[in-house]
Amino acid sequence: MKDVIDLSQFDAKELQSTTVNGKLNGIPISVTARVFYFNDETWKKAGVAYPKTWDELMAAGKAFESKLGKQYYPVVLEHQDTLALLNSYMIQKYNQPAIDDKTKKFSYSKEQWVEFFQMYKKLIDSHVMPDTKYYASFGKSNMYEMKPWIQGEWAGTYMWNSTINKYSDNLKPPAKLELGEYPMLPGATDAGLFFKPAQMLSIGKSTKNPEAAAKVINFLLNSKAGVDTLGLERGVPLSKVAVQYLTEDGTIKADDPAVSGLKLAQSLPAKLSVSPYFDDPQIVAPVRHLTAVHRLRAEIRRRDGGGLPASVGPHSQARHALIQPCQTSPAAPAAGDFFARIPS
Repeated sequence: MKDVIDLSQFDAKELQSTTVNGKLNGIPISVTARVFYFNDETWKKAGVAYPKTWDELMAAGKAFESKLGKQYYPVVLEHQDTLALLNSYMIQKYNQPAIDDKTKKFSYSKEQWVEFFQMYKKLIDSHVMPDTKYYASFGKSNMYEMKPWIQGEWAGTYMWNSTINKYSDNLKPPAKLELGEYPMLPGATDAGLFFKPAQMLSIGKSTKNPEAAAKVINFLLNSKAGVDTLGLERGVPLSKVAVQYLTEDGTIKADDPAVSGLKLAQSLPAKLSVSPYFDDPQIVAPVRHLTAVHRLRAEIRRRDGGGLPASVGPHSQARHALIQPCQTSPAAPAAGDFFARIPS
């Protein structure tokens, strides 16, 4: 179908994420990455400049607490976003991804895993973000629907650029979200960002008319009528001609948080591949359970960093064993099994 879909509109590197064993499995509409956004009104109220470094991010927590009160935090992060941020920090420091994509194994040493989770503890202790217990007290609704977010008590987030507008739109006027700088450790050669397709379009093997399906895909992604229909609903498009159309008609604006966020993410150094497994809910679940029951500090002391499975993958026994305790029992001891699985 390459003669039907104009692939010349897409950079080859952008198609790598949807290519498996040399075969293109789908056309990504757009890509997305997590960056920092801050509530302009709350940060002004706190009298604190947006952080440019990790140290400044840590210092902002205590400044918010002392100037605005204990209920105010510089940022709020959901579970997968927290892991992504910690992973970014570790990649910057060690130039090493947590998961080796080739071997499907965790690559960190015991000591590095201790540091990984101690960074989470430091974020909580420094009042940078609320802990899971406080966050959970506001129910199970979307974070952007929670009162502290709307009122500006949670004054920022680390979020996918493609979804940020709904977070900004829900703030109490006149507040809005502004893009922050991305913290980088001195000497870091990789920001540790994870890019993923916001959505992709594919043609199934059982499709009765694959040529017609290909024409629809090309229409949506590369024609003016199709591009106008999609707009920015699935993020800033990867198609070069789509970007041209949407820029010319004013849909793509440089000050749009989604647009500026992607531009920032793409400008940061990215030499290493961050495994998509690290964003997999089945990998996130045990850590979410562990932090939710407030056993992180005790488990780090007790195990000294032991406990992650040796390998991951769709058919990995360790990966499936990893999530079983969290699925079968909410009791805290089950989460301890998560830490018991790293070879000493």
